[in-house]
Amino acid sequence: MALAQAWSDRGGRAVFVLPCGSTVDLRRLATANIEWRQVPADQAGRASAAHVAATASEASAAGVVLDGYGFDRQYVETVRAGGVPLALIDDDGSGASLMPDYLINHNPFASPQLYAGLPGRTLLLAGPDYTLLRREFLALRRKRRVTKPDVCDVLVTLGGGASGGLLGSVVAALTGPAREPALRITVVSGPLGRSPESVPASLPVRQLHDVWDLSTHMAAADVVISAAGVTSWELAYLGVPTILIVRAKNQRLVAHHLVERGAALAAGEPGPAIVERLAECWALLETRDRRRRLSVRAKTITDGYGADRLAMSLARGKLRLRPVDRADRRLLWAWALEPEVREASFEPQPIPWATHVAWFKSRLGDERTALYVAVDANERPAGQVRIEERADGEAVVSCSLDADHRGHGLGAELLALAAARFWNTRGSKDLHAYVRPQNFASAKAFAAAGYSDAGATEVHGHLALHFVLSGVGEAAGGCLRGAEGVRHEPER
Repeated sequence: MALAQAWSDRGGRAVFVLPCGSTVDLRRLATANIEWRQVPADQAGRASAAHVAATASEASAAGVVLDGYGFDRQYVETVRAGGVPLALIDDDGSGASLMPDYLINHNPFASPQLYAGLPGRTLLLAGPDYTLLRREFLALRRKRRVTKPDVCDVLVTLGGGASGGLLGSVVAALTGPAREPALRITVVSGPLGRSPESVPASLPVRQLHDVWDLSTHMAAADVVISAAGVTSWELAYLGVPTILIVRAKNQRLVAHHLVERGAALAAGEPGPAIVERLAECWALLETRDRRRRLSVRAKTITDGYGADRLAMSLARGKLRLRPVDRADRRLLWAWALEPEVREASFEPQPIPWATHVAWFKSRLGDERTALYVAVDANERPAGQVRIEERADGEAVVSCSLDADHRGHGLGAELLALAAARFWNTRGSKDLHAYVRPQNFASAKAFAAAGYSDAGATEVHGHLALHFVLSGVGEAAGGCLRGAEGVRHEPER
């Protein structure tokens, strides 16, 4: 889902291929506006390789991503016979023998050492830079702080299926007779469990089943008790103090990595002593300073842009976008002061620091403004793009590239990425741009990104070329072909 969202944010189209009878809740895909196809299952219960290949061919897919266990060489080669690049999501090192074009291990503990002898044809994308998190987590991290002196709200989430009695042990550890202050406990059971597990009515527990917006419940909790699966990385990103329970072999490395980094506590595996171990972990989280330390260290595990990096690699793109944050204030000012940027602006006078600070603060908190920084494959800031919805209803685009990134055909890619991201998150509407006639590089980039020439107009007393990109269609199919470096800053 995270990779599909990131692919869509680049202007692409993601299609899920699922075996008939899959446990995936199709309503979730529909809610995210993601397409799916249901095809016959093979003997292992997966979508049959032949149907996966045929679906990829029918959709003119740019690539196929396999996610699951038990794939063999025959399955991979049957899918690859369709002639599209193949990526495999792996978590234990076994995927190397299948020789995919891309091998993805999004666990932060993954390293090249796990894939010794990987064939040269396979590009390895592994470790914390590629951890897959859905886009809803990004905004929640910025809002979350450990401020309460006491733990009040506890979330318990033990995986997708039934807990096998583990839930009762967890609740027992949290509801001892001397527990003060009283806890508000929320238990979330996963989609594979047929119904919520029974908890005595006398216990102060709220039960939720198959919750799609689990991210908001995570962010609201003071402490989470969780199975040590993929959810662990989501909790770490949010900085939620967490106690992990290892419920499967492939979760042991997850728990070990987080505990070793000081980013979580672990109560081990289910068994007779689980209540005692949970109580020991709980005692360590009763002080706010300890929870804060866990939170700070947890946030160092991954930066949340793994899906965007993967999508950029699979698309063979040169840039990705990330939202502007407070740390970018001086960077944007330096870009705005560059002589070529000022010359291309409709207001070419220098910008004082105090003026920039006030402008930056107003834009960062403005829901009508989308402000992004472009980053290249080496994690270097490459430029910025702003889309501002004005009072008259127009959405106006302005952008600029860093001096070192001009002249490499990146302008059109930057503009196309911004349009796709804006439409995905804020709804389709026409985008407008205004360019000074002498700014040939900018005009060329807008044209290459699919903008049409809407004629000449006037901006702040200057003649301007007006470009429009229709929100009804898509960014130009050739948007990644690029153009000469863009230097366009109409307002500043």
